[in-house]
Amino acid sequence: MGFSNIGIMLPFVSKADEVRKAKGFIEEIFKDEYVELGVSAETPACAWIIDDICRLGIDFVSISAEGLAQHTLAVDRESAIAGKHYDELHAAVMSQIAMIISKCKRFHVHSSIYGETCSKPKMAAFLVRQGIDSISAMPEDIAGIRKIVAATEKKLLLDAERRILRIRH
Repeated sequence: MGFSNIGIMLPFVSKADEVRKAKGFIEEIFKDEYVELGVSAETPACAWIIDDICRLGIDFVSISAEGLAQHTLAVDRESAIAGKHYDELHAAVMSQIAMIISKCKRFHVHSSIYGETCSKPKMAAFLVRQGIDSISAMPEDIAGIRKIVAATEKKLLLDAERRILRIRH
């Protein structure tokens, strides 16, 4: 229809075959038009098979920090009783996020993350260190997150320069 900026994101993916079938449908429907295809990584199953999904030739992976935390920890964050156990900075969640980003880098797939968690300074710095391509933040937090991203990137560059200097000497 003339649109060149439309992408399709598949939610709740747990099998690479789901993506393969969806990709076939999209190619059949859009024929000669290029449509970006990606997945929302919000389940542990998706995190653990992300390399298989990337091999299918997707364009992007968008990590749902809250979804991944909720499904990994089996805790409804809205629950008055169980919600106190919800922790998107839990080591199991963070390691899955790192794994997703790493595998996306390996396959040259754009990685991004969305959710309120992204506005937390600790999470933003972690994401930059992992090499995420983009971070979605709450509007009121954008200025602060930009500062954290810049400071973390600067530290990474300085550390790399110091390693190079040590090797030369």
